[in-house]
Amino acid sequence: IVLFTLNTGKAYAAISISVNPLSSSSSLRFGRVNDFDEVNEEVRIRITSTDGKQYQVYQRMLEPLSNERGQRASFDVIKSYSLSGSNSLGTLYLDNIDRVTPAEQLIYSSNTAGASDSFTIVYVAYGNKLGASGNFFGKMAFTIRTIGGSSQEIEYLNVYVDSFGEIKVDIEEQFGRSFKIGRAHV
Repeated sequence: IVLFTLNTGKAYAAISISVNPLSSSSSLRFGRVNDFDEVNEEVRIRITSTDGKQYQVYQRMLEPLSNERGQRASFDVIKSYSLSGSNSLGTLYLDNIDRVTPAEQLIYSSNTAGASDSFTIVYVAYGNKLGASGNFFGKMAFTIRTIGGSSQEIEYLNVYVDSFGEIKVDIEEQFGRSFKIGRAHV
């Protein structure tokens, strides 16, 4: 008897994660947000698991939001919550809206069989919490880890928020006439 083995050189992960915003490409883009806006963006997270081990998914703000002048935004700008019923098998956390911080935050646990699953997280940008205008950029990390820590994968997501302050101009002339110009984006 002759036995042959074929080594393709490819390694396959026992668990993997993909993070995809529903309304844009591979980045979480809130667009232009003014002081009065609360902008929602949904992100679909898919987990493929083939090793039968229970796993958990965490999120954190890896790089805080900062603008082109180096001004950092508060961690209160981006908050998240899970979309109830968007998963099939495991347990979703984030029932209540909570801010995204540098600390790892548990967002999902698989069933005990470690089956593949997917779910949706809603992110909310609060314009009134930015504290400055400009083009803000940050980066989030999503970590999937088997219980006991034998396997782990990290996926990154760039976050963009554009904010432009508003000004109100009142012009008053010497003879009592006044002109009011409403708000304009700067």
